[in-house]
Amino acid sequence: MILDFRFWILDCRNPKPKIQNPKSGRRGRTELACALVAFVAFQLAANFAADFIEPGLREPEYGRKLALLKTQLRQLPQRPLLLLLGSSRTAYGVRPDRLFDAATAETPLVYNFGILGGGPLYELLYFQRLLAAGIRPRWVVIEVHPALLKTAPELMGAHIPPIERCDARDLWLLRDYLDAPLASGRDWLGYRAAACYRLRGELLRRVMPHWLPAPAVSDTSALDQTTPSGWVPGAWPRPDAAMRQARAKLVRQIYAPGYRDFEVSDRPNRALRQILALCRQEGIVAALLLMPEAEELRDAEVTLAQQRISRYLWELGREYDAQVFDASHWCNDADFADGQHLLADAAERLSVKLGQDALRGWLASSDSRPAAPSTVPGLAAGRRHEVR
Repeated sequence: MILDFRFWILDCRNPKPKIQNPKSGRRGRTELACALVAFVAFQLAANFAADFIEPGLREPEYGRKLALLKTQLRQLPQRPLLLLLGSSRTAYGVRPDRLFDAATAETPLVYNFGILGGGPLYELLYFQRLLAAGIRPRWVVIEVHPALLKTAPELMGAHIPPIERCDARDLWLLRDYLDAPLASGRDWLGYRAAACYRLRGELLRRVMPHWLPAPAVSDTSALDQTTPSGWVPGAWPRPDAAMRQARAKLVRQIYAPGYRDFEVSDRPNRALRQILALCRQEGIVAALLLMPEAEELRDAEVTLAQQRISRYLWELGREYDAQVFDASHWCNDADFADGQHLLADAAERLSVKLGQDALRGWLASSDSRPAAPSTVPGLAAGRRHEVR
């Protein structure tokens, strides 16, 4: 018994080698190769879909607005397009359907392409995308956000679009604006290599929304309420004075780095100039717009910076034959939810005033001026019109 037990222990320590079936080894390698091919195919398919079929997978807000704009162009192909580019101030603040009294064949089709959270480089990126998609407006109104004319580290999210939202053409456009283009390129490749994982939320929302957990808080951005003309009605109830002032104080603190020791930075200046140069090259009539903001956002530093901004815009408009509309003082403090975003009823009043007092005359004067063909490098500088 003792000897048998010892031999059993020795057998356990030195088990006999098992004969490997060569067919099973080849089958394992084949299965691994098929899994790798399938993984790569899924990533390529997801990237292709997000780049060429449904850009809303990569950037839902942009995809929603692009789809609505294309629908408007299909339904009203005879009307010339007036495109509004801007930040959330424009997205919430301008109602295209209230700019003009009646819609005729001569009345522009106005579309609000304001996107939340971005400055001049965002506007350039979206404008380039629209031109690449074959959308060519006759007029473009470009919002200028005063606090985003200076590149402050605290506000970099509003200056540089997230790399994961970009396709290869976007990345090529941004190469001269990025601090570390090679590192950004490596990050972009990493996002592309995991496209299915990165896009999983939007894919689930579209295919199986019941699989997603209910949000803990309601979406105050109200982007799902975007109207066919691109306006986003603010979902905020009218705040009392104390609440509005508290929100305005927070907004003022957020934007304070953009006004401190103010000077127009190279990055937003180049982006604005590139938009205006594109408009001039394509024969598109351009204007610059300062949206309203509350007096509660202004202190001595802000006021001094905005005086410099007015001179800068005047020079920019004169150089590129772009009119400047200054609506920064057009609304009362009570019209805002937080000092910068207009409440829905105030957005309607602003839009009526903007159409009557600014855009109507501008459109009439630009209609009498021949558009430059795309082969002509520029237009002669003309007078500037400013609404105060």
